[in-house]
Amino acid sequence: MAARALWTGSITFGLVNVPVRIFSAIHEHKLQFHLVHEKDDGPIGYEKICKLEDKPVDNDEIVKAYEYKKGELVHLTDEDFEAVQVEGQHTIDLEDFVPYEEIDPTFFAHTYLIGPQDGAEKTYALLVRVMEESGLAGIGKFVMRNRQYLGCLRVRDRALTLEQLYFADEVDPPSGVLPTRLPAVGKRELDMALNLIDRDETASMVALRRGAYTSVPVATIMQGVKRVDVDALYDEKRYRPLVRQVDGKPMFLY
Repeated sequence: MAARALWTGSITFGLVNVPVRIFSAIHEHKLQFHLVHEKDDGPIGYEKICKLEDKPVDNDEIVKAYEYKKGELVHLTDEDFEAVQVEGQHTIDLEDFVPYEEIDPTFFAHTYLIGPQDGAEKTYALLVRVMEESGLAGIGKFVMRNRQYLGCLRVRDRALTLEQLYFADEVDPPSGVLPTRLPAVGKRELDMALNLIDRDETASMVALRRGAYTSVPVATIMQGVKRVDVDALYDEKRYRPLVRQVDGKPMFLY
């Protein structure tokens, strides 16, 4: 199945315009649990309740509201949101180019892959080559789901990648969690710590490449499984984090 685009628009800077599509770059391995009724496994649902009347409310009676001061609300309509739509709904406007390594990783929020629209392969390839040759990353703004974001455009594995960034006023300084003064560290302690870091570096990189799954919830799940076709389960993609091949046979990780 072809990847589904999250956003369609253009990368622009100067007179250059590159039609592109944005795709998700991340898929996390998560165990998904359901809330069910213990006695009959019935799925649990939730009603929208008015807390003042303690009664369910229909969707057509629900509106968005903003609390501008304690206990004071103003209701907002779809027309209100349309009236304040941010400019640049379908463009990634690059405003500057900087060395990628100079960007503090704290500012990175989310990663997207960028592919060319049909017919834009040539200009896309040109932009990739230019950015590879320069060694720089593009910084600009883009709008997704009616909100403006700061972004960093870079090349990874000969493809454009967009890093959504936090704005400067969204990142807290570390001063709030540090004591007034840190204690001094002796050379012997420093050398021992450096040796530990060097020893663990290779193992850490292997873990990053392979991915790691916590065994605690898996063991708990398996205690509750009485009858299961392990071979069939191994073939289902969503269960593969729980199962690994051992001596040519699928086995649970517990």
